Amino acid sequence: MPKQPPQSSTELTGGRRRQREAEQVVRALQAEGPATPDELSRRVGAAYWDEQRFDQVLTWALAKGLIHDNDGRLAAA
Repeated sequence: MPKQPPQSSTELTGGRRRQREAEQVVRALQAEGPATPDELSRRVGAAYWDEQRFDQVLTWALAKGLIHDNDGRLAAA
């Protein structure tokens, strides 16, 4: 029986993937300024991310202090 191929070195683990996506969110906010979550979702193409991934990344980035919420508008820290 054939073995599965080894995991690609380009595949990211959950933590590294979340970090990369959070950095993408921060760059979008830095480049184009504060945004509502819906606006930011469009900026980063979150419609193509795994289900609930965008919300998870926002929660993590807020908790880590990478971004902050100003009355419903997100901004880079």
